[in-house]
Amino acid sequence: MKLSSLLNPDLICVQSSFETKSQAIDAMIQKMCKRFSFEAGNEQIVSAVADREALGGTTFATGIAVPHGRLENFNDLVIGICVPTTPIPTDTVPIRMLVLILTNKSSSSLYLNSLAAFVKLSKDEVAFGRLLSAGTSIEFWETFKKLDIEIKKELTVSDIMSKDIQSVKARTTLKELADIFYSQRFSYMPV
Repeated sequence: MKLSSLLNPDLICVQSSFETKSQAIDAMIQKMCKRFSFEAGNEQIVSAVADREALGGTTFATGIAVPHGRLENFNDLVIGICVPTTPIPTDTVPIRMLVLILTNKSSSSLYLNSLAAFVKLSKDEVAFGRLLSAGTSIEFWETFKKLDIEIKKELTVSDIMSKDIQSVKARTTLKELADIFYSQRFSYMPV
């Protein structure tokens, strides 16, 4: 299955200004709610995404954030993409692209494979750069279609994990750790 088949130009937002990740997520949820009829209301969707965000780990070192929410009585997968004019500052890595995924509570294969494909795409600096420089949602969508990204049938750990693992020692100072986070664009490290 082509990843582009899951995208809709109406749910792609480029060249928008957001000061926070939460603002970008809220804007994408509003776009999704205008386009689709969800049994869950706007507040339930915001709550589902916020609950997952509270667990952490949805922003990757490449500058892509993939927040998501699992909804009751929802039998689909909806993807919204936001490319801000300037990266959205966070405590770890500035967000250059935000991909919001809404899916159901029970099925995870398509969602996990989509997430893995977006994270892998963000590691391809040339392709990711082309998407980040798109001036309109249609240009983004057309560029994305040309990338011809297949969603794998099976997901492996290597699809979403870093291959070059770095760690710190328990005696590493917080300043040293902060410097590593900043210089390497990491958001977490094993100790």
